[in-house]
Amino acid sequence: MTNNNAELIKSKVDIVDVVSSYLEIKKSGSNYKGLCPFHNEKGASFMVNQNLQIYKCFGCGEAGDVINFIEKIEGTDFKGAIKILGDKYGIQISEEKTSPEDSLKRRIYEINNLALEFFHHLLLNHSAGKQGLDYLIKKRKISVEIIKEFKLGYAPKDWSTLSGFLKKRGFTEKEIIASNLGIEKKMGGVYDKFRGRIIFPYFSIDSKVIGFMGRTIFDEDPKYLNSSDTLVFKKGEFLYGLYKTKLEIKKQGAVIVEGTMDFLKPYQYGLKNLVATSGTALTSNQLEILKRYTDKIYFSFDTDNAGVNAILRGIEISDKYQFNIKVISIPKKYKDLDEYFDNDSEAALNILASALDINEFYLSYLYKKYDHTTAIGKNKIIEEFKSFYQKITNEITKNYFLKKLAEDLELDEEVVRKSLNSKISKDTTLVGARETQLVSKKPKNTKEEVFLALLLEAPIDISNPIVLKFPDEYLTDSLLQNLLKKLKVHLQNSGDKINIKEFSKDLDEEESKILENLILLDIGSELTSTDKIKMELERLFNFLSEEYKKSKIKNISDQIKKAEKQKDLDQVKILMEELSKFINQK
Repeated sequence: MTNNNAELIKSKVDIVDVVSSYLEIKKSGSNYKGLCPFHNEKGASFMVNQNLQIYKCFGCGEAGDVINFIEKIEGTDFKGAIKILGDKYGIQISEEKTSPEDSLKRRIYEINNLALEFFHHLLLNHSAGKQGLDYLIKKRKISVEIIKEFKLGYAPKDWSTLSGFLKKRGFTEKEIIASNLGIEKKMGGVYDKFRGRIIFPYFSIDSKVIGFMGRTIFDEDPKYLNSSDTLVFKKGEFLYGLYKTKLEIKKQGAVIVEGTMDFLKPYQYGLKNLVATSGTALTSNQLEILKRYTDKIYFSFDTDNAGVNAILRGIEISDKYQFNIKVISIPKKYKDLDEYFDNDSEAALNILASALDINEFYLSYLYKKYDHTTAIGKNKIIEEFKSFYQKITNEITKNYFLKKLAEDLELDEEVVRKSLNSKISKDTTLVGARETQLVSKKPKNTKEEVFLALLLEAPIDISNPIVLKFPDEYLTDSLLQNLLKKLKVHLQNSGDKINIKEFSKDLDEEESKILENLILLDIGSELTSTDKIKMELERLFNFLSEEYKKSKIKNISDQIKKAEKQKDLDQVKILMEELSKFINQK
């Protein structure tokens, strides 16, 4: 069956037409010639022969027929390539008997396509979408061209506009709920999931609409709302924008950012080798997908503590895939790539050239984490960095970091050498990459974990008001932060108690494990009444609030000291104003 499909595809599809839809090729004698999409080159060495229906690159050696080309460029297998070509050129592929699940998948795709056009039309052509369009163009500075290219849309602030529209088009409530564009009412019926939000469609690698993300423009919680997993969408396997950027990623490596705006703004200015994780911690499945296209990744997350933790965790799980890893350094005065491009696009376009080696990044991180002008701080820096150092196999690289550390810390080189080569403490945090591995030794039952465990245990009339007023940034653990954000979403649709089974459906594999640990956490037999749980939650709320304040003040104060040491008076002034503003508002 598969061989018959392959022959059918090759008999009906012209390789020149297929290749030219991915890259520019020009007639050259009896062949067509262009720049190879599979490696960087200045002179064209990629040849396509129309008579034989084959291609070959004389630079890197890649060669084959039209199916091989799709396999390689789309990062898919033989069956996947046949399906892509069949769908693209309207060729009926022989398939096994369709199951009820396959039929529902097709209906979900149809619903998603219709919803995409519905949202997109409202944003660009209807008065209901004007507020959303103004937000994107005037406040976020996203061009109309980008809005159209990525099919951004707007969901009106109404409970049944989309679901009513879909029902009129012949879709059942069961199908709308299965697509996750509608939520089932407790008393029967369905209401729209996305309301009063800018809509970012999620496209699969073969450009099918598989899900959506909605960003509120009314300062409502949650700020970002993602599609839950469906038959056609798995959050832990999805990377925003990859369907558009995969060719550039093959050439230049992948810049991994956190959110859709961090993706769209650089893309708008010309940085095209991007993907965004979009609301989930980076997963092994996402990295496996990226590995099909590149061996080089750049991490670019927000510059706050949660962003740094996300980078460190990303480096950890990337290790086993043998990526060449670098970290993009954003100037301190900018929160993220979106803000950087808004204020200095020319400099921002050169960020890849100034990306830090992971060892350089980690040293820089440790210098910010500890006061390297004190003996205690110097000792902590060396103790944490030694795990990095001892994993490096290149002697020139080891010598470079030995000398750099000795110079930066103003210590004798031999003293630093002995310290770096000494036995690693069991408590040392190791951060990993190609030559290193991160193992984060977290204390059991941290106050953050106990706080979340109690929220999960408490009746909803106690947990709901506490959750809604608790700022996400009070949690230093990025994974717990993500869990809290999703808990806020879930609480809006809960009854008198959190439904753990339903809540877990919105979590990826790692988040589900954390949830299980929190549920099983021993939070103390003395917390037997709701009054005691409420008192403990309020106590922990106040404690975490104070810890956040202390950490924030210390971080800004450390930056002031560094700026003073460097005699950067302008930066000192900016930081002093930031510190004063923070203290006064708290």
